[in-house]
Amino acid sequence: MPGNWKRILILLGAAIISMSVFIIWSGHVQGLGYPLDDAWIHQTFARNLARYHELSYFQGIPTTGSTSPLWSLLLSFGYYFGTDNYLWTILLGLAALFSLGWLGEGVFSRITPDYSSVFPWVGVLLIFEWHLVWAAASGMETLILADIILIVIYLLLGEKDRWFWIGALIGIGVWIRPDAMTVIGPVALILGIRLTQRKITWRHVFLTIFGFTIFLLPYLFMNYSISEKFWPNTYFAKQIEYRQILEQPFVERLVGVFQQHTIGIGILLLPGFFYKIWKSIRTRDWVVISFVIWWIGFLIIYAAKLPVTYQHGRYTIPIMPVFFLLAGSGVNSIFLMERQKRWGGIIVKTWIISIFLVGIGFFGIGANAYANDVAIIETEMVATAKWIDKNTPSDSIIAAHDIGALGFYGNRKIIDLAGLISPEVFPFIRDENQLGTYIQDSNADFLMTFPAWYPFLTSSLKSVFISPGKYSPNAGAENMVVYIIRRDK
Repeated sequence: MPGNWKRILILLGAAIISMSVFIIWSGHVQGLGYPLDDAWIHQTFARNLARYHELSYFQGIPTTGSTSPLWSLLLSFGYYFGTDNYLWTILLGLAALFSLGWLGEGVFSRITPDYSSVFPWVGVLLIFEWHLVWAAASGMETLILADIILIVIYLLLGEKDRWFWIGALIGIGVWIRPDAMTVIGPVALILGIRLTQRKITWRHVFLTIFGFTIFLLPYLFMNYSISEKFWPNTYFAKQIEYRQILEQPFVERLVGVFQQHTIGIGILLLPGFFYKIWKSIRTRDWVVISFVIWWIGFLIIYAAKLPVTYQHGRYTIPIMPVFFLLAGSGVNSIFLMERQKRWGGIIVKTWIISIFLVGIGFFGIGANAYANDVAIIETEMVATAKWIDKNTPSDSIIAAHDIGALGFYGNRKIIDLAGLISPEVFPFIRDENQLGTYIQDSNADFLMTFPAWYPFLTSSLKSVFISPGKYSPNAGAENMVVYIIRRDK
């Protein structure tokens, strides 16, 4: 692993600068906050974990509504020092982004033997890649999963046997996101190949399985003890909520999911990615090949199960660094082959310069996108949740689709129409008639939603609050509305 202090300080400085630009620009546009409502869900879980020492959204009611209990735990430490957890959350994101650059340097040096730059270009490029900065400043666990994936790849590329730790990292990764389970695929393939080649024994297989299971089993037991399901509610809720998208042709969904990788430097790195695949097949570099197969499989799984591309492809951001590193390694190889040729040298040097210029340009675009995302959440979800806290009776029951900021600021009992903490709505999550009956039977007093989410439900209700935010309409969406259901309120 790159351990030169000068390189480490450069990477740390780069991480501080990149995140500072995003955050400062966000503050200039509207104010500080998070670019998606789900970040507030994690904050609510974290606050309750610190206050009541339980994984709950409401005191005394444990739930598996958190996709990332380990992230909730990490966030919870900030609440021991105050009620405003923003700084602690951003510091965690900064640590994850710095680690990504540092790990990226290590992985790149192992898949690219000719890489010997004194300046850590690869790590800096990762740290300034706009998707990754957005994720670091999002208040989400995204980059920690990316870090874990890179550590696994780095260990697999090493000469020493670290099979227990490889298994353990995947098991720990499941506590960050269930998606970490997919890394079992490439690891199992490498184990099988090296067993066949007699480079390892069955003892190494056992160590990998043991390391994995000692962290996975408590995770499964925790979920089952709370909900009688082995996986968190969110694992099912998102798939059910967006199942209408599955009516689109599969190839169209797959292209849409992959396309997020190419918005920025990714489009210029594509030739390098294909060259790296071709070269790895020729040299039988099984670690690279296995993770290329894994990367493709990851995209296929999301195209088949949850082909959403909103919020800049947030569900596939954890695998983007693998794509960037493999593609960058291919670009480096092409550059070294062509740089001495007259026209080839001109072309590849222009190509490299273009990658840096496009990266800079999209960094600015990404900062603006982040600022607008934060502005929408602050002026719609957060503002509405604070209005509910100040203007509704304390015993009110609020039915809502977006429960993050509402759970954190609203201080009211919530009926979650998206099913994250109310899994009983799964069977009829997109059926407005049944949802209406459920809301009435649950004695809800108010409905908080964007009107287009539930046009039938909202058509007969009277609004009592409409967010005055300008950013959501400017983005072609709507303002958040609070409707009254029970007239005695």
